Amino acid sequence: MTRLRHLAPLALPLIMAASACAAAGAPTPDGSDAAETTVASIVEVAATTGVPTMRPTSAEKLGIVLDPEGRPYDVEEGPDGTVEWRLLTRLRIDRGQLEIVAGELLYRSPPPDIADTESVRLATDSELELRLIWHRPGLEAGREEAASVAPAATAESILGVHLAVPGSRVARWGRFEPAYTTTEGLGAVTSRAVLASAAGNDDALVEEKPVPDRPFVLADLDDRPGNDLFLFSSGDDEGPVVAAEGFDAAEKLVAVMLWHPRYPWRLAVRTGSPPPDVVEREQQLLDCIEGRRLIDRWGRCT
Repeated sequence: MTRLRHLAPLALPLIMAASACAAAGAPTPDGSDAAETTVASIVEVAATTGVPTMRPTSAEKLGIVLDPEGRPYDVEEGPDGTVEWRLLTRLRIDRGQLEIVAGELLYRSPPPDIADTESVRLATDSELELRLIWHRPGLEAGREEAASVAPAATAESILGVHLAVPGSRVARWGRFEPAYTTTEGLGAVTSRAVLASAAGNDDALVEEKPVPDRPFVLADLDDRPGNDLFLFSSGDDEGPVVAAEGFDAAEKLVAVMLWHPRYPWRLAVRTGSPPPDVVEREQQLLDCIEGRRLIDRWGRCT
């Protein structure tokens, strides 16, 4: 079974001591010179903009939102708006061989092949249930009028794409792993059989494009009934998109989630133990609050 490749841990370099930074006139995040910063002012703002520190610091000062039990979410800013799961359809994926690819490649001529995709083999012979996790951002206090002024600011977008064996239940989620890198905010899933049938064909796989009121495309690309391709837009998101594999209690691979980590996982996904990345980031933020992990000179938890 082909498995997604694991993400390498991010290397976070240590920052120079405060006296050295000030002496060298190190620039601040806004580009101004910090050389004239006094020792007293550095001490006063050490937890936010002065120097690296491992002193206990309030979550509020660090901009970290806590859940009702007092623990950080894996996204520092906490939840913004609401999420809702909706069953969209079933995809016919022969032998469970799912191919994940940047959506813009489906408009390419010649079409993509398995060298362009990440492959996942789920424990099914035919169909997968396709659910979308929709995100609707909330309005800041005092900005209730924004919806009438700029409706796009509160429009729904696709936060996650959940594909699962019908009737299965995820007991645990694996680590986040690279799914694809997009330049146009587009992702797609299809079957290996579809890509194999398109080999040697110079025509693009699809022509229809997502639109704001329907940010996805479903297609049946062979002569068998049932959709076998799903292309979607996640809004303005570019760059790498991650995926997590879902395993049932018997350790069978029964689901995969394409995920945009801009919303707390625990609030959006209620089944299965979270990916280790989520648990680790929550602990890192807690360690920064309690003085066990480095806070950089700009008040960010490393």
